Amino acid sequence: MAEKKDYVQLVCEAAGSSYETTKKEMGRIRELSGITYREYYIYKLYKLSETQRSIEARRIVLRKEHRKERYDKVSAATNLSEKQIRENIRVINQEYGVKMNIIPYQKYEIYGYEGEALEEFLALFAERNRLKDQLSECFNKIDNKELTYADTAADLERFYDIIEKIMPESLFAELKQQIGHFCPEITENSAMARKVAVDMEATRVLLGFTAEEYGTLHFEHKSIEEKRNFFSEKERFEVINKLNDQSKTDLLDDKYEAYRLLGKYYGRRMIKVSSEDDYKNFRSICRRGSKIVVKPFSGTMGKGIKSVDIRWWTDIRKLFKNLLHEYNVFIVEELIRAHSSLKALNPDSVNTVRILTYADGDKKLIHDPTIKIGQKGSFVDNAGSGGILAYVDMKTGRILGDGCDGKGARYKEHPHTGIRFDGYQMPDWNKAVRLGLELADKVPGLKYIGWDITYTEDGKWIVVEGNSRPQVYGPQCAAGAGIRKYFIETIGYRPDNNN
Repeated sequence: MAEKKDYVQLVCEAAGSSYETTKKEMGRIRELSGITYREYYIYKLYKLSETQRSIEARRIVLRKEHRKERYDKVSAATNLSEKQIRENIRVINQEYGVKMNIIPYQKYEIYGYEGEALEEFLALFAERNRLKDQLSECFNKIDNKELTYADTAADLERFYDIIEKIMPESLFAELKQQIGHFCPEITENSAMARKVAVDMEATRVLLGFTAEEYGTLHFEHKSIEEKRNFFSEKERFEVINKLNDQSKTDLLDDKYEAYRLLGKYYGRRMIKVSSEDDYKNFRSICRRGSKIVVKPFSGTMGKGIKSVDIRWWTDIRKLFKNLLHEYNVFIVEELIRAHSSLKALNPDSVNTVRILTYADGDKKLIHDPTIKIGQKGSFVDNAGSGGILAYVDMKTGRILGDGCDGKGARYKEHPHTGIRFDGYQMPDWNKAVRLGLELADKVPGLKYIGWDITYTEDGKWIVVEGNSRPQVYGPQCAAGAGIRKYFIETIGYRPDNNN
């Protein structure tokens, strides 16, 4: 019997930390997400910041659950155990030399093939993989101006033909349902729905864009060349993992640490509440205005953020206890009093401009700003919480074109205030740009940051928060154009073609 490994000790040796401290942290992550000590070690979670460690652990568990769901589906269709399914996949890989795991095995219903039919399918699947690798190499050469897209036409046609041939009805039905979320009229025409479903699957395999990205970025109208101008979520992770030291991200992900580091740019007071001992500071900040803003200690897309009207509470200690019970650990800050020019877009939210900054040595750059605007009755402006995004011209500070939401829907004007987006001017735009450039290199270890800033009633651009893993969906959806060229030419990005 193999000797049982002490994964706590292995992490200690890799991270240079004490046994007691390491075991406590690994236990915390296990309790929070369900991840094992072994997984903690093999996925090198010890290299991440505390916040990113928790997020990545949940991702790992979610991937495990999705794989288990696939095994369960195959098991239900075949009456085979998970062990037997794994053995069948192993035999296929060994005898036919294909790259196979449970995902394509279940997705393409390979378990339903036998004999010559199985051989024919696997021959097509292997050709699909070969063409994908070949096309990826061609795309790199296109980026280097060594080839043109016309040179890939024959291989692309064959690639799409294979995707069409190996797509089972179950996968088509699944993709058709997803198509219905962003373009229901397509599903009314079976032939058109099939064509778009094939394109959606081919785009995923070849370029790494998910079905959600395909829909919200309206890829059904775009060629491969046009799609490759866009930057995928997969590529975003690749870039950020290379540019940002993932052990340092809590300098921004921890909202209070970010405030301590960059407080002079915030233009308001902020405190962290984690126990009864923080009541005095809580009471003090409540006395500074009629409203406060409460945020969960860690979170994304504006979830859990709310404005609290102090005037409704005669017992501040009771409010404090209620919030402590609800959040456990939370941030309290003074309410930002936005300038009328931004409030006009939607008075119910603090509307912010997202500025993306890149800093490397003496190089400091800003690119593709967007404004995030809330909907009626919503305190937050994030697209993930129903907000609207609009592209802002870097030189002038004017909004260019229509707005869009997190589902890709377009808006010429705000649905509740009636303000037309195209041409709307941001106030004191030069000051916003200067602030972005000044902030770009202020967080050690992080070269690429997304800053949410807003303009106050006293004529100042201030930081709302910084983001260590900023989304790139906003500027691409809002502008209806990709920003991949920026990452290639400015940051020197080269793709990892393992989609």
